Amino acid sequence: TEGVFSVEIPVINKVAEIQITDITGRVMERRTISQNDGQPIQFSLSNMAKGTYIVKVTTDAQSYVDKLIVR
Repeated sequence: TEGVFSVEIPVINKVAEIQITDITGRVMERRTISQNDGQPIQFSLSNMAKGTYIVKVTTDAQSYVDKLIVR
């Protein structure tokens, strides 16, 4: 990606946390969603250095982890 992306959390999960870290584990951005309505949540990492980032979404039921490469 060029740094702009979205995260969509299933509406069944009303509360979630989205955390973006760099490969060293430093938190670059963290958002807490308390009234999830299923709409995509937009992020822009275009002002951050090129490289690999980890996107972690945590809900009451599960955690999802994915790798994101900013070019």
